[in-house]
Amino acid sequence: MRLLYICLLTILISSCSPYGHINFEAKKPAKIQIPKDTKSVCFVIRQTVPQKIHAIIDSNPKQKELYKYNLYMNNICFEGFYDILNETNRFDRIMYYKTDVEVVTDSIELKPLNWIQVGQICNITGSDILVVLEKSKFSIGAFDNTIISWDYRFRCYDPYTFSIINDSSYANYKSYSDNDDEYRYSIQEMKEIASYKLGEQYAKQITPEIVRIERLYYNKGNNLLRLGSYYLEQKQYNKALSVWKELIDNSKDKEIAYKACINISLAEEMRYNFKESIKYASLSLHYIDKQKKSDEYKEFSSELIKALRIRNKEYKIRTKHE
Repeated sequence: MRLLYICLLTILISSCSPYGHINFEAKKPAKIQIPKDTKSVCFVIRQTVPQKIHAIIDSNPKQKELYKYNLYMNNICFEGFYDILNETNRFDRIMYYKTDVEVVTDSIELKPLNWIQVGQICNITGSDILVVLEKSKFSIGAFDNTIISWDYRFRCYDPYTFSIINDSSYANYKSYSDNDDEYRYSIQEMKEIASYKLGEQYAKQITPEIVRIERLYYNKGNNLLRLGSYYLEQKQYNKALSVWKELIDNSKDKEIAYKACINISLAEEMRYNFKESIKYASLSLHYIDKQKKSDEYKEFSSELIKALRIRNKEYKIRTKHE
């Protein structure tokens, strides 16, 4: 009986709310914008060897094994990179390549590949752009837990424009190992996790981010508001817009007209028609000057307009590169 009462109370409260809630997916532009017509990408490993290791690598079996292990870690980094990009279907092909020439350096900053090298790799792999893992380093610290901090430096080369896209691209990751032996990762396992995560992290920087947008709309207080809301929920946007525009034209109630404007703004946003969406969100301000809830409505409309302008800007950036 108590459970039935709670359920009925919940239904009653929700039915009294003037708002409906709707969630939909949207894309935010990638942090690093690559050319729109890019069909294939190659993940390139530059085989950098610290000077002090290079001097003894042939005579020291342990150092040689360490060097081979670091190359293995780079392979795992590519796996993380590939898995993220493969999910997006953004590219026709995603390839892997290791440079033949070892770069012996102790410099923090590694000079970019020259454009002859870039062109050669693109010709060999048939790729449009190169994502190059230029430099990697990690540090291990032991306190209560074991911590590995790993930093990777990437460059993205566009051979058609002879330009480096975002020259200062970094990925970093920290891995922790609990003291409990049952859950403790070995140093090797921690490095593998970190390397995979770093590949994922960079791939996400060149991939649009999927986000969920939540909006409020008005679905009660008027039969046409309810009818339009039904069409909206069925994704019949033209019918919903027709109903709400008729409501604005014929209603003498400014509060109802305000709510219809907000609903139209939402429907146009869901159709990626941001010009009309912003227009009706702005128009809603015209109907609330003398309303009892004028401050509440003004704040709601103003925040909505700000959000729509940001989304409009992001949409233009994203579609320019897709």
